[in-house]
Amino acid sequence: MRRFRLRRLVIAFSLANLCCLNPWIVLLMDPCLGYLRPRPPERLDYAALAALVALLGLLFLAADRLAMRLGPARAGALRSAGFLAAALFVLNSVRLLHPGRFGLNVLVNAYGTAAVAAALLLGALGIAVLLRRRLKAAVAAALFAVQVLSPLLPLFLAMAAVRALAAPGAWPERRPAPLHSPARNDRRVIVLVFDEMDQAQAFTARDPALRLPELDRFRAASLYATNAYPPAGRTLEAMPSLINGRIVADVRFAGPADILLRYEGTGRHVPWTGEMNLFRELHAEGFNSALSGWFHPYPRVLDGPAYCRWHPMTAAASGPLGDRLWRQGIDLLGLLPGARLIHGSRAADPLSHLRNFRRMREEALALARDRRFNLVFLHWPIPHPPGIFDRALGRLVERGGAGGYADNLALADRTLGELRRAMSAGGMWDQTAVIVTSDHWRRMVPNVHFRVPFLVKLGGRQPGRTFAGEFNTVILRDLVRDLLHGRIAGVEGLAAWLGGRGSRRGIGYYRKMKI
Repeated sequence: MRRFRLRRLVIAFSLANLCCLNPWIVLLMDPCLGYLRPRPPERLDYAALAALVALLGLLFLAADRLAMRLGPARAGALRSAGFLAAALFVLNSVRLLHPGRFGLNVLVNAYGTAAVAAALLLGALGIAVLLRRRLKAAVAAALFAVQVLSPLLPLFLAMAAVRALAAPGAWPERRPAPLHSPARNDRRVIVLVFDEMDQAQAFTARDPALRLPELDRFRAASLYATNAYPPAGRTLEAMPSLINGRIVADVRFAGPADILLRYEGTGRHVPWTGEMNLFRELHAEGFNSALSGWFHPYPRVLDGPAYCRWHPMTAAASGPLGDRLWRQGIDLLGLLPGARLIHGSRAADPLSHLRNFRRMREEALALARDRRFNLVFLHWPIPHPPGIFDRALGRLVERGGAGGYADNLALADRTLGELRRAMSAGGMWDQTAVIVTSDHWRRMVPNVHFRVPFLVKLGGRQPGRTFAGEFNTVILRDLVRDLLHGRIAGVEGLAAWLGGRGSRRGIGYYRKMKI
């Protein structure tokens, strides 16, 4: 009897530990090597995850005891269903450790929506048939695996204890570049990169019920490109591409303050910190620049901006143990199959997403009106999910708007209007070139066309114009420099510039995907 209880105890806590395998690996081994973390893990972070494992283990024991009271037949069925559900959860959480290879958006882009849906359906049917015929064998195998992997729990706890004993530090940031006073000239460019803004959903195939009056007004006074392709399908590669002016084909993490870039057509990776970037180049030429953005830790990586701020996608838990335990539990729920289809990235929870937007909005309004800066570069966390705006109510919300992505598009539209009014009040809107674009398309939708918005409003009152030529938005770096140097005259000159320098560059990747 004692041996039976010990076996139940081992199974319950080993299963709880396996359900937390993803957060354990992220916390102890950190596949991103701290790059996406706002700070190193603290002792309470390790304690919170250990407490979560303990609570899950107790919950599994209580559920098992409750099942036993329902009789042997019902208890056996409930146990079988519970183990198989836990196995599915663990496998999905392991898959999510490699979203760049096994993410649904990656598979859909590579093989098509129909092929992925058919594969998932056939796989589900195959598993159902197998379990119907071999249910006992499958449950026995799952039980055996849980017991064999039980030593992982003391191993993880020992590793956590060792890490927790080390004093937590802070990762250094680069010093801002000194302001040129005066700057080389008084030309100004503002770049608005709205993360995951999709050309089709924002413009060409917009939902008739979605009103975006500010974007439409901006389009009427801008060069509006209808066939602009981003340099990559993920922010990780796309933003270094836009900032460096070279297409990044692959990224490897190199620590909390650097990533290694492999450019298209090359065979080796180079540190981003060692590469010439737009901001360093402009500073060397006598221009002042400012950068505010999310996701990438720009102040750790880039030199050149006179002002540089980042807003981490992964919010740092703070406060007492209970608060951190709650956050760990919420993150764990984000690993449920299908959770990301509803809420997007589990790292970008609605509350931290909302805080990032509010902070960026304050910075953007101040920077846009600061005449000291020739370039203001803003990488916004919207309309990227999770939803933080309800367009029906016209207000920010913490738990997602009714329409999710469409609501965040409406928020991006409202944000553009706020910037326009703030700059117009100071007489700066008509004197500033404004570029609106995105780092990548909206990925979790069928019939993806890979295009992103690309609109350029030149300084002065210029007529609007549609540009249908195909180009890759990696030309953004060169465009900003030539605008600041005064090398582009008028909207027709801009169209000629795009046709001569940008057309057909870097869209071979999309050709392979049968655009």
